[in-house]
Amino acid sequence: MNDIHTLLRTCKVKNFVIETTPVLLLIVFKTIFIYVLFILLN
Repeated sequence: MNDIHTLLRTCKVKNFVIETTPVLLLIVFKTIFIYVLFILLN
C-alpha cells in the first residue's frame, strides 16, 4: 500500500515537471529575446 502511494506521488511529480518545463523554457526564451532586442535597439 505504501509503495503504491509513493509511486503515485513520484508519478505526479514527474507529470508536473513535464508540464511546467516547457512553460519555464518559454518564459526564459521570451526574457532573453526581449533583452537582446533591447540591446540591439540601443
